[in-house]
Amino acid sequence: FLKEQLLSGKAGLLSLVDRKGFYHRFVKSKHDPLKYLLEVQKETTRPIYIVPQWLFFGKKPKKTPMSIVDVFFGTEENPGPLRRWISIFFKPEKAFIEISQPLSLAEFLSEPINVDRTPEQMSFALRQQLLDQMNRHFQSITGPPLKTREELKEQILRNERFRKFLEDYAKKGKKDLGELHRKADAALDEIAADYSPRLIQFLGTIFGWVWKTMFEGIALDMEGLSQVKRSATRGPVVFVPCHRSHFDYLILPYLLMINNMPCPHVAAGQNLAFWPMGTLFRKSGAFFIRRSFHGALLYARVFSEYVTMLIKQGFNIEFFIEGGRSRTGKMVLPKTGFLTILMDTYKDGMTRDIIFAPVSVGYDQLLEEDALLSEVEGKKKRQESLRQLMGIRKLIKKRHGRVYVQFSTPLSLADLSKQSEKPLNEMSHAEYQALGRNLAHRIINAINEISVVTAQALVAAAVLNYPKQSFSRSDLVTYVETYLDYLDFQNARFSANLDDTAHGIDMVLNIYSNRKFIERRKTKAQDENHDTEPRYVTAENKRLS
Repeated sequence: FLKEQLLSGKAGLLSLVDRKGFYHRFVKSKHDPLKYLLEVQKETTRPIYIVPQWLFFGKKPKKTPMSIVDVFFGTEENPGPLRRWISIFFKPEKAFIEISQPLSLAEFLSEPINVDRTPEQMSFALRQQLLDQMNRHFQSITGPPLKTREELKEQILRNERFRKFLEDYAKKGKKDLGELHRKADAALDEIAADYSPRLIQFLGTIFGWVWKTMFEGIALDMEGLSQVKRSATRGPVVFVPCHRSHFDYLILPYLLMINNMPCPHVAAGQNLAFWPMGTLFRKSGAFFIRRSFHGALLYARVFSEYVTMLIKQGFNIEFFIEGGRSRTGKMVLPKTGFLTILMDTYKDGMTRDIIFAPVSVGYDQLLEEDALLSEVEGKKKRQESLRQLMGIRKLIKKRHGRVYVQFSTPLSLADLSKQSEKPLNEMSHAEYQALGRNLAHRIINAINEISVVTAQALVAAAVLNYPKQSFSRSDLVTYVETYLDYLDFQNARFSANLDDTAHGIDMVLNIYSNRKFIERRKTKAQDENHDTEPRYVTAENKRLS
């Protein structure tokens, strides 16, 4: 009956792990459903797929140690019967289904390793493969189990590798080992995040309202995000966005959180550790990095050990490869220091793979426009502070167009190392650095390729490149259509407001007129004939804007 139903195109549902199934398979010798499916697959050319799926009752990571409630009623991510029914009746919206990558039984049977296996061995191997895949998928949603700050500090400061470094450093510099311990502990306090899922969830609710107020919408590349989610089962994901605005590191974690991925740990500049934002950022997963490690060997080693610990535990990370915000809108040459630490972690065998996800975060209008323009004009950068933060109230009152978040095809460090002529640990220093630079420029180029072309950018290019002092709408249309033809040939990505080019140009001209970037110029012909197309001139003091 089961065979006929499956081969007629109907789907079946089986539980991969349950006590009753285990008992029947190994004690009462009842038929194993996976073994039966493998036997059916041998008899038919039609492929049978197993589609692993998880029923989640929450996205919070596991905590150590468990609370007394967790001991008696099950954890939030794996609740007992009573807690499960309470969740279904009182918070049904928290439950959701995640589908994992389908597995073809035909392909599984054709693998060379399965040729000489017995049916029992194959069904066991299949079950283990599915469980491993599902566990990795589970962790890609919730993140690794959370440990206390003290546990993490002890893992870093007391691991054998770091202790040996301290002993050698103390001998070479004739320093007191106890004093070095205190300095290392202080450096770790300066660096480390204090990840709080409850606060992240609370801030997610607030930012959901903020984005709706400030922006007309966020255009998210769901296909690219799905690729990243699939890759996350292979190892920790390192998100590498371009850096245009302080809002980059708020928007991306928010989008990941609402799309069932854990909020990543974010590498933030030490300039953002001011009170009270420093505390909030730490609780949200930010860890802080100095602009320069020059002359701070101990600090550099502590920082490296902290990042290694994050990757080893399986945490996702977000960092900005440009180092700071771009003042021109173009990608800045990559800084490879942080990238080298990540490569070292993989080379030392702390993780089986690291997935790099290049991300483009683009804006119709940058929120820090005035500050960036003043810096481009030569004024000194203002230090971030609470007073500066209070100015965000003015920004919330205005609409700033749309935000565009795009994902490139993830890059696997394991695959990249396999393509190299030598294993990473056999490379010379120069070859290893060259591989790091190659990876950095691959990421930069990938971000450039997925950057969204907006109507504002195209019209701005047309206005600034127009050779005469004044221009009409039809003059701009000719330029914009030329740009569009070229960009289309280059497979560029376009914003939705370019679906109707004429409407997009009119919208931008209206915005630029309202903001006094361009001004209408009256001519004698217009005075005589009202049907003549109006002409515009660019306000000279607004060309940079």
